[in-house]
Amino acid sequence: MKRDGYVSLWVGNFVEYIDLKDYLTPFETEDGLVKRSLFEEDFMLSFYDHDQLEIEHYKQKQSHLRDLLSFSTHHQVIVPKFVDLCGEHIPYHVNSVILLYNFQYSGRVGDEIAHIRYLGHVNYK
Repeated sequence: MKRDGYVSLWVGNFVEYIDLKDYLTPFETEDGLVKRSLFEEDFMLSFYDHDQLEIEHYKQKQSHLRDLLSFSTHHQVIVPKFVDLCGEHIPYHVNSVILLYNFQYSGRVGDEIAHIRYLGHVNYK
C-alpha cells in the first residue's frame, strides 16, 4: 500500500536488465487494454507510482546486502536499516534489486513468487 517515507525491497534473478525492466512494465493487450505489470500481478500490488521505483541488475550474483543496495539514491539511510532487518548477507545469491519508495508492501517477508523474493520495508525519512 502507498505509504510516504517507506521503501519496500525485493531481490531476485533475471538473465538481463531488460528482463527485469519488462517484469516491471505494464503492458498493452491485443485489444488495447493496459494490464498491470507481472510484478504487480505476482505480488497483488495496488496502484503505485512507477517513478518511485529504483532497480539494479548486476552481472554477478551476490548476497552482500550493502553491495546490492549501494546504487540507491538513499543508500546512506536505507542500507543500515535493511542490514538491521535482514543481516549483512542474505541467504541466497541474486543479481537484481527492486526498491519501491513511498510504498509499504503488506505481504510476508520471504514471500517468493517466480524469481523474486520480498525482504521487507523500512522508513527512509
